[in-house]
Amino acid sequence: MLPVFIIEKALAIAIENGADFAEIFIEDTFKNTITMTNEKMDAVISGRLHGYGIRVFSNTKSVYAYSCDFTQRAIFSLAKEVALALGNIKNEPIDTIVLNKKLF
Repeated sequence: MLPVFIIEKALAIAIENGADFAEIFIEDTFKNTITMTNEKMDAVISGRLHGYGIRVFSNTKSVYAYSCDFTQRAIFSLAKEVALALGNIKNEPIDTIVLNKKLF
């Protein structure tokens, strides 16, 4: 779990950079799966989903980005970039922006 002060600062950064509203989703899930075929164990899979997403809104525009880098620098950088991406959305019904640069 992220400390509250980091969450609050990330949300503030998003608002300062153009968002009307911002939210952070954090996931940390463990999953174990055993597959059996004809009463014999076929496969065992274990995994972890660990990451966070930041969604920002401005009027009817929204942008969502996610990462698994939990460093303070990465979280704040993503909050800023996702908010700034709101300015790149055209006023069309559907638009997708790909942030394909390394932020940190």
